[in-house]
Amino acid sequence: MSARKDLTRWNRAGLSRFRYIDGNAIEYLEALRLQLHEKFGDSETGPCAWLNPAEKTPANEKAAESENLTERQERLSRRQERIVDFYHQDRRDWAWEISRTFARACHVLTEHTNAYANEAYLGTATQWDHIRRLVEMLDYHPAPPASATTLLAFIAKDNGTDGENQTAVVPKGFQVKHSPENGGAKIIFETLQDLNIDPALNGLRPKGWNQSDEPAASPDTGSTPPTTDERQFSVVAGGPVINIEGVGPGYALELDGHSLADSNGFTIRNFVGLNPDNSDLDIATNLLWEWKAKADVLIDFALDANWSAVEEWLLPDIASASAELLAEQSGNSVEQAEALKLQVEIVAICLDQPIVEQTALKDLIAPLAPVTATVETTWYAERKPEVLADEVAMVMDREDNLAEAVTIDSLEHISAEVDLLDIQLLPSPAQLGWKTWSRARRRCTIRRAGRENAG
Repeated sequence: MSARKDLTRWNRAGLSRFRYIDGNAIEYLEALRLQLHEKFGDSETGPCAWLNPAEKTPANEKAAESENLTERQERLSRRQERIVDFYHQDRRDWAWEISRTFARACHVLTEHTNAYANEAYLGTATQWDHIRRLVEMLDYHPAPPASATTLLAFIAKDNGTDGENQTAVVPKGFQVKHSPENGGAKIIFETLQDLNIDPALNGLRPKGWNQSDEPAASPDTGSTPPTTDERQFSVVAGGPVINIEGVGPGYALELDGHSLADSNGFTIRNFVGLNPDNSDLDIATNLLWEWKAKADVLIDFALDANWSAVEEWLLPDIASASAELLAEQSGNSVEQAEALKLQVEIVAICLDQPIVEQTALKDLIAPLAPVTATVETTWYAERKPEVLADEVAMVMDREDNLAEAVTIDSLEHISAEVDLLDIQLLPSPAQLGWKTWSRARRRCTIRRAGRENAG
């Protein structure tokens, strides 16, 4: 066993732990079997009858002269299975049981030794008492670990005379008790070091102390986006699955029998809830993933500009038209027109060709979800705004330079002395992110003809 030493691979640079042990109880038991075979094997015939296996190396574990990598892996796998099975066998042989017990004891002892070896270095120590002893050699005395920490604010009492304040020290170990709301036992917190306090510092405030991190609208006011069931789909997305390029009548018939299919059969939008890896369909998974990717392109189709001037155009007409013509017809830039043509080309790849020839641009655009609920929020006006209901407002994130459009549904003056308005906002169905912005970062700008008011 002493010959099996190659510890350098365990202790090279970059490793997080030292490893001085090369083996475990199963490996040790196999090594003992080989040693017993050499000491007690038959000098004439070779095998040792009371050992199992009797041969030193079983025939199916001997390396062939022209052994390739696959055969070597299979041979080592057979050896690994054998020694694991033999270790767990109930042999009822005293010599073998003593050998197995000794191998197991060696495994436990060496692992403990290895663990203690790692506790001798700061980089690998895990036990608090060992870390404390190591750093005490550097004259550093760490505080014991705490189960919880909290922040405290001290207000110093002004005991100065003639306008002069006196400083004081809050000693280390100063205790503060907290009574849980559920009526449990009181929790005691202690300061970890001496704290110098001065009445002159009473006016200091932490950064952001007067800014709220709460969301602009509470979750119970309809601030969450629509769920998948409430999602609006385009005409193309609501079409039958056979409209996807590559889905023939046979596959479409099998998809129509899926549990996600609705009364009109399996449509393109039904791919939203389909997981190809866990479907019970008798269709190759790679085909399902291909169709799902094409369906996602059709379902998520969106325009980055106003193309209402050409929304009646068929897709082949848009693909064949020049970018300059599209820009002239719509009033958009040539770059936006080229991006539209690329989108149409991608859609043409995902749809069956006969469907592409009869599909208009408007058929790819999903209608906006209806908005019925207003969002309650309170705005502090920098100057008294003169706003009315039904006006368009912009909610802006001043840090990330974001903005979203909303509509003022109603408003009410809370106080005549303070410029404080309680505004009910009607959000756009296409933009819902502003309601998660923190109150400290939000800003509402109401735009009217020739005038702008901020709040």
